Amino acid sequence: MKIKFQALASGSNGNCGILTTPEGALLIEAGITRKKLLYLLRKAKISPTDLQGILISHSHSDHCRGLPVITESLNVPIISSKGTREGFRGFQSLDSRWKHITKKSVTINSSTALSFGAFQIHSLPTVHDALGANGFFIEYNDIGISIVTDTGRLLPHHLDAINKSNIVLLEMNHDIAALYRSHRTIWLKKRIRGTHLDNGQTIDALSQIDTESKVLMFGHLSGECNSPKLVKNELAKWGKDIEDFPWDCYICRRNSPGPLITLSGGDKLSSSENSLNLNSLKETYKPPKDLLSYFS
Repeated sequence: MKIKFQALASGSNGNCGILTTPEGALLIEAGITRKKLLYLLRKAKISPTDLQGILISHSHSDHCRGLPVITESLNVPIISSKGTREGFRGFQSLDSRWKHITKKSVTINSSTALSFGAFQIHSLPTVHDALGANGFFIEYNDIGISIVTDTGRLLPHHLDAINKSNIVLLEMNHDIAALYRSHRTIWLKKRIRGTHLDNGQTIDALSQIDTESKVLMFGHLSGECNSPKLVKNELAKWGKDIEDFPWDCYICRRNSPGPLITLSGGDKLSSSENSLNLNSLKETYKPPKDLLSYFS
């Protein structure tokens, strides 16, 4: 048995990931164009006919804007919360194809798992400003995958799912100082603070994550208020008293595919890219003085 997971894009310009198993694949979010999706599937040697369904966490455009065109080519169910489905209804006056999408939606709720083919899909409600927003905990045989982004706080059920997962995609949206020094409006800054995890919140949660072998992927980085350099610096600061990460850690890219993670028999993990090396990060760590240097 072998499963694969890859974040195809992770940021405010569009989110999409793909989970591939011997019994079919799940698309997770559809915030990219059909042209880009089909290109990336071909590159990954995944047939569109392998897709069993599309999971949508909430009705913000960076997670679902591609659905009207994508679903014209891919005749698969849309899996979402009832609130997200209501969000789709609100788009029908703008594009009649949303009516068909709404009809094709399979509703998931937070009280019971959805049995969907070979998968058990759990809703993880998030703290966000979209009706019915949630993350996902996906079980396939004895393998768990958690996707937790677009939330203002990590809640107990998020951590419970993460600690049962082999692969985790966790939000690291913004640096607080970078956010408040940005040119965004006060209203938008307050909104982001309440609906997205900052670097510090995610770093603080690391002490609550089991150290059993798993992959941690940090995603949904803000293009204006965060950067891989900032994330690496925060991780180096967190790990100053330990020798190396207890997990394989990666930073997702905003507009292109991140590492392809493969989990095969005997819980053997491999990746198309090297994971972050804590000792190397600690060697380059510098207390942040000039914030702009992290965006160069």
